[in-house]
Amino acid sequence: MEMYQKTTDEGKIVMVDPKHEALSQCIVDMHLAVKDVNNKLSKSAKRFNYITPRDFLDFIKHFVELLHEKKEELEEQQYHLGVGLDKLRETETAVIDLQKQLTVFEKELHAKDKAANEKLK
Repeated sequence: MEMYQKTTDEGKIVMVDPKHEALSQCIVDMHLAVKDVNNKLSKSAKRFNYITPRDFLDFIKHFVELLHEKKEELEEQQYHLGVGLDKLRETETAVIDLQKQLTVFEKELHAKDKAANEKLK
């Protein structure tokens, strides 16, 4: 999702983040859903729960805290995956070097084995 330009009612062009708009719409939908549930509750149970703007501000605050917490967890996981991938690359390089050494040693071993067999004869 990339940012795009949007013209405001005043004619100004602003950059808009689709994630920000989706989140704003989600909060509006939550507000309307709570209002609907509250109306149903007041009709069926003859109870009314007061939902204040502060309640929604607390909701937004908790959402932001959760967002930061999950972002930190993801960054930590990415860091650990990066370290693991670096180790795998180092190991791959070491294995390639060891295979090259093995090829050289096999040639030397084959030559020495051949020389030893000739001496035994």
